Amino acid sequence: EAWIAGNTGRISWTNSGLSDSNSVAISLSGYDSNYNMIGRAYLIPQYYAINNQYINWTIPSDIKNNWTPTPSYFKIRVNVLGQSSVYDDSDNYFSIY
Repeated sequence: EAWIAGNTGRISWTNSGLSDSNSVAISLSGYDSNYNMIGRAYLIPQYYAINNQYINWTIPSDIKNNWTPTPSYFKIRVNVLGQSSVYDDSDNYFSIY
């Protein structure tokens, strides 16, 4: 899968078994060409109500500038605030062009 910087992509999640009063933080992880994690940077600078179940994110045109070295692949993590063991990563790696 490939996303294009400057375009909008949908990030979605389910809240199965969690209270609607919970909030989530969304982060983006960068990986090198061998799928080794380079690092994690916060994707969205705010928190979202868990019952929203998705956000539409405009991918910044300079998104790859947040890492050294530049990642080849990415994954998204949705984490329930205050419950560090409750999170989910995107199933597949994707590229941003």
